[in-house]
Order: sequence, then structure tokens, then C-alpha cells
Amino acid sequence: LSPTISREAEGRHRSASGTVDAMAKRVPFDPLAIARSRPLSLKTLTLSPADLYNKGKLWTAPDAFPREILACKNLEKLLLYRAISYAGDSTIPDELGQLTRLRELTLGGLATTRLPESLGTLARLEILDLSYTDALHELPASIGKLTNLHTLLVDSVKMKTVPASLWKLTKLRRLRLPDSLTTLPSGIANLAALTELTVPARALAAVASELPRLSKLRTLHLEVAGDVTELPVELAKLPALTQLTVVANTLPRLSHIAATAPKLTKLDVIGTYMSSQEKRLCATLMKLAPGKRAAAFARATA
Repeated sequence: LSPTISREAEGRHRSASGTVDAMAKRVPFDPLAIARSRPLSLKTLTLSPADLYNKGKLWTAPDAFPREILACKNLEKLLLYRAISYAGDSTIPDELGQLTRLRELTLGGLATTRLPESLGTLARLEILDLSYTDALHELPASIGKLTNLHTLLVDSVKMKTVPASLWKLTKLRRLRLPDSLTTLPSGIANLAALTELTVPARALAAVASELPRLSKLRTLHLEVAGDVTELPVELAKLPALTQLTVVANTLPRLSHIAATAPKLTKLDVIGTYMSSQEKRLCATLMKLAPGKRAAAFARATA
């Protein structure tokens, strides 16, 4: 999860008078000092005002990408979370692609609208987290070159689709896509290693016929909104699906999915306006072994 300020932690430092006691005073801190003095010694760098605040330190995010980072050629993990002022220039420089030892990269909570194509040169990258970079409207096509990537988190951004090159990431196991997506290009079945997927239902409809080929997908989180009133029946053909979470405000039924998904053991429905009868039917089906649900569904809907 992205770092946040803990109100509970802050409360523990307050005295009976309601003022923050001496132990809780924040000390000015420069997390980039070592990047300037010994850049080649750094393998991990975290820049997050909230994270530092929780540790009793004060650091103000700069108005542009901290270029000191670019000299840290041995970095393996770089986390930037709200590390550039929203009022400043959030451009991510092309030179980021020179940090070729990176295995984990977080660019979260930024006002960045695009990423450089040089991102594709980070061939060792295994984890890429772009969560809450809410102005981001596209991924570079070069993302398809990150063939060692196993985790890609792109939730809470404003993209409408993703590049088809994304489906070249055949080692991808965990993929979170934003609820702003309206469609997906064909080819998702190439993600043969995928075990966890978060995606809006309206975008998933475009690749529904490919879903049964995602043979390792165990966890699926669906955001259902707008004019979506039915889920693709192909969801029930996902051979390894064990957990389905549906966040919905328009969905009238799910029982047909619960009845026929061969390995589904957990169904979570949040915020839907299904009838009480449909909710009871789903609950009844999920109490049965998967092999007995289809017959029970047939009897209940006859």
C-alpha cells in the first residue's frame, strides 16, 4: 500500500493538553543527501513526505523530478510517492531509462500525464506501481519490453485503454487496471502466468472470449458501473478462478456465474442493487460444493 499518515500514530504522541509533545516534533531531513554525496552506493531510495512524516521527519517535495536520482546508477528499488509538488513540473525525464538495475519502481501520487518511452529499457524491472498517478492517460508502448515484470499496478488513473504491447508481458502474475478503462485490445490470453486481475467489467467485455484461456487466474476483482447490467458468461469458464469480488451499482444478478464456475470458493459482492431473492440464491449456492451448484441453480430457477 502507498504510505499514508497514521492519525492513530499522531494521536499517541499528543499530551493531555492536546499539543504534540517533544517526542513527536518533526526534524527537517534531506533524503537526497546521500544521492548527492555517494550516488553509486544507493540500491534503495524512498521519497515520500508522508512516510518520512510518520518517522518524525520533515521533507517538502520539490517542484520537479529530483535529478540527483539519475546519478544513482546502482539503484534496484526506487519509490516516489507524492514526491513532486502538484504545483510543479511532474515530467518524468527520459534519463530514467538509464537506471537499468532497477527491479522495483513506484511512481505514485504524481501529477504526471505521460511516461517516457525509455521506460522500456528497464529490462530487469519486476514490479511497476503507478497507483494514484491520477492524471496519467496512457502507458508507453515500450512497456511491452519489460519482459521480467510480474506485478503491474495502474489503479486510480484516468486511462481509457492500454497498449496492445502490454500483452507481451508473459511473466505478469498480478495486474491492476483502473476503473476508467472503457475497452481492452485483444490478446489478454497471452498472459498465461496471470493469477490476479483487477479490471472494470465494461473493458473486460471486449476480450470476454479469451477469458477461459487464462488458466492460472485465481483472483478477479471487477468494478461494475455505468450501463453494465450483465457480466460475460465466460467468467464461469475460468478454470482456476477461486475468488471473485464484484463492486457494482447496476448489476442485477450473479447467480448464473456462481452456479457454473468450477472452482469458485469465495464470492464477495459490494454495493450492488441485486434483489434480496438473488442475494439469497447466491449465498445458498456458495454454501454448496462447486459440483452441486448447477443442479441447485436449475431447481431454483425452474
